[in-house]
Amino acid sequence: MNSKRLSLTLVLASFCFSLLAQVSGMVTDSRSGKPVKECEVFINNSSLSTTTNNDGYFELSDINIGFYDLVIYHEKYEIFKSPLQIKPNKAYKLNLTIDPLTEKIKTVRVKQDEEWISNFNWFKQGFLGANTSECTIANDKALSFQREGFQLKAFASEPIIIENKALGYKMKYYLYAFVATEQEADVQGLLKFELQTTLDYAQGNTWARNRQIAFWGSARHLFQSVANGNYMQQGFELTDDKGNELESESLAKPSRIEGYFNIDLPDQTLVKYLINADTPGLQPKASDAQKSAITRFGSIDVSPDGIPLNSASIKIEGDLNKVGLALAIPINYSPETSIEDEKMDWQNFALLQEKVYIQTDRDYYYPRETIWFKAYLGFSIPILRDTLSRLLYVDFIAPSGNVILSKNIKIRNGIGWGEFVLPPMMDEGEYYIRAHTNWMRNYKDSLYIKPVPILGWNQNLVTQNTEVNKSESPFKVAITPEKNSYGTREPITLTIAVQDKSGQSVPGNISIAVVDAEASGKIPQVDHILTPGLLTIDAAKTENKYFDQIEHFMERGVSFTGKVVDNKGNPTPATVNIVQGNMDNLIDMETDVNGEFLVTGLDFYDSLYFAFKSINEKGKMFGTVELLPKERIPFAYSKPKLKLEYRSDDALQRVQNTYDLDKNTILLNEVVITDKAIEEESKLMPKVYGQPDYTVKGTDMRGATAGSNPLIALQGRVPGLRVTEYFDDIGMRHTSVKIRGGSSSMAGNTDPLILVDGIPWGSPDDLMGISPSTIEYVEVITRGVSTFGSRGANGVIAIYTKRSVASSQFSPDFMAHKIGGYTRALTFSHPDYSERNQDSNPDFRTTLYWNPYLTLNSEKPAEVKFYSADVETKYRITVEGMTRDGKPFSGEAYVTIAR
Repeated sequence: MNSKRLSLTLVLASFCFSLLAQVSGMVTDSRSGKPVKECEVFINNSSLSTTTNNDGYFELSDINIGFYDLVIYHEKYEIFKSPLQIKPNKAYKLNLTIDPLTEKIKTVRVKQDEEWISNFNWFKQGFLGANTSECTIANDKALSFQREGFQLKAFASEPIIIENKALGYKMKYYLYAFVATEQEADVQGLLKFELQTTLDYAQGNTWARNRQIAFWGSARHLFQSVANGNYMQQGFELTDDKGNELESESLAKPSRIEGYFNIDLPDQTLVKYLINADTPGLQPKASDAQKSAITRFGSIDVSPDGIPLNSASIKIEGDLNKVGLALAIPINYSPETSIEDEKMDWQNFALLQEKVYIQTDRDYYYPRETIWFKAYLGFSIPILRDTLSRLLYVDFIAPSGNVILSKNIKIRNGIGWGEFVLPPMMDEGEYYIRAHTNWMRNYKDSLYIKPVPILGWNQNLVTQNTEVNKSESPFKVAITPEKNSYGTREPITLTIAVQDKSGQSVPGNISIAVVDAEASGKIPQVDHILTPGLLTIDAAKTENKYFDQIEHFMERGVSFTGKVVDNKGNPTPATVNIVQGNMDNLIDMETDVNGEFLVTGLDFYDSLYFAFKSINEKGKMFGTVELLPKERIPFAYSKPKLKLEYRSDDALQRVQNTYDLDKNTILLNEVVITDKAIEEESKLMPKVYGQPDYTVKGTDMRGATAGSNPLIALQGRVPGLRVTEYFDDIGMRHTSVKIRGGSSSMAGNTDPLILVDGIPWGSPDDLMGISPSTIEYVEVITRGVSTFGSRGANGVIAIYTKRSVASSQFSPDFMAHKIGGYTRALTFSHPDYSERNQDSNPDFRTTLYWNPYLTLNSEKPAEVKFYSADVETKYRITVEGMTRDGKPFSGEAYVTIAR
């Protein structure tokens, strides 16, 4: 085993609001120096794993602080293992080398006679422990045994594959040594967990429940609750050897080791666990409480997850000492609900309900305009908002019921946002926005539908601009302009603060829309975030179901389903190998008995090619993998149509009520580009920005992988370019980019203009999910580019993707399918009039400002800046949002625009 060839080369970034770390790097052959692809890279005893791509690159994310073993396995190389300390708020980049095997491992063919079967049963008892009936060893033929009297030794010619049907894990154990006696077994090796997925929600729920049961009452649960100071609430009772109860407040204090807790236990501690985790509602145990004993030999330091730093400092006996892999859970496992939440009936289907509300920047629109929207989700239990659905379907539907436009919106912390760009030619009438998750379809009348009138060019509505009833909101929303009246094309600064009834600032997330109140009034019948019953859920009034009655699975991210058919077209069970992109992610899964499989939890934007290969039980390729189409939901809306009163209006403002680009931007006619390989960089057509200052080839961009921002890979390759990643108050990742420090503007924006294949691409955050493997090259222009007006003042980063990502990039054994991911949201554009007379074109915008994502914290109010347009009118400022614990609020204010 190689445990020395580790070099820490670079700390990439310091993240501001998260304790999670990231490890990435390159794996190369120690002899040839060439990258090694298809290596398994994982954190020992965890489900944190990945596979090196064709360039030998890997990335592991979401790693908690602590001390770990980093493992690399390839069948043709010696196993690599190295200790690794993860500190908070860090991203590490490693250069790793692995040694080729000096001798080829011979496959041992053993005779599975009666003696082998007897030894195998003995081995299973010592290796798996309890519940061996729920675990199977898939490759038992790789095992051989040596028996000497009352001692058994076991050997494995390849990693042992264990399928835990009770917990929903597929495990790989890399066995070093196994020695068992009749009393105990000494097992040494490395372990990797893989989470199983299923189309059967009842099965998935059972797995989740069993994992929680395995965690509750475990040694890790005990140490975690002691570190948190709540072990009594978690069901533990601790006494010394004289029966004196320990005080929870005095047991844990910060350790000398950063991020750890020192646990001050007596030399002998008796432990009882008083909760029966096997019963709904977690009923307290009576006299049959779990009993254990802990003997302390030295200092006990544990991570916030309850993992001891030095297991040799303690000895655990009794029920806490759960032995065997049958009850093992990954060290990165975290229960989705707490003990307090679980005291409710865990089988209550109503407690998992979701609802959605769609906020739009206005109540009605005209052809060619953009509908900016934000989605807010409500939950029966708000704490579950990040453990339920993460994909929201939003449709724009014609009066006939036909779906015109669709978006796949990413949900994070119960929110998401996007837009619909309306066609230039549309019939007037009542259109609709429909929003739902796949999981919502299991509940009656849970799809959200919002009527959106589309008017003719010479129409407007007779509406009332009444303010929101502030008494409806449990929070005070203060929208404060610098003054009540502004001139045309004048900068407007607004501060927004939200306070509870005691006057304390409330952390949360808000959206803000500023519109011309005269050009676009309000429709009283249209929902707002405080509409009674819109986001609140009364679980008592929700029809409960058994989980075997559930038809629609929960999508934990981008999802797709498929099936394997044999050469005759008949569905058949099989193992499916799935490759995402250019070896960026590998998925290995089993189909059900009908040959169907589900993949969910993917995180990418736009679309990616996936390659599929089906394998039979003998390990040979056979059959075909087909993707199953997503079901189309018929449109049904039973509410009466809106009663609207029209008036004739000036068509000019209807035509010029949006801001797209400044006057220096060159607008091109639509161009259809057919696939054609880029032959040589020198033969490329001249760009509109002229000769770039720096060019970085896609093959050199190994500093980022799919799911991260590819701009990270430019760091250090372009002089004067600074890329910074950070997390906001609610844990969402953002990217900041500066070239030469950037130039200042009224809005403080120093980001360069980003182009993808010649198309403006919004903010740096919008690049998340573009895989570096699809990038041909990047050109960076550090100077200001006048062709793009003010948007090019801070330089340009032009990304050019490969023109063809097709099945030819995969092995001939694979078949490729293109999968749609999340829809990338556009960035709202508004003019910067910091230089007078910069733009002489008339400005008749109706929506002046839209921002769906502003965070509130307890330290200072949120602030927004924008310019007024050319019309003397009133602006209506609407703020809607949710507190961090999922409570909605709204506020409204007006400012006057006069010359």
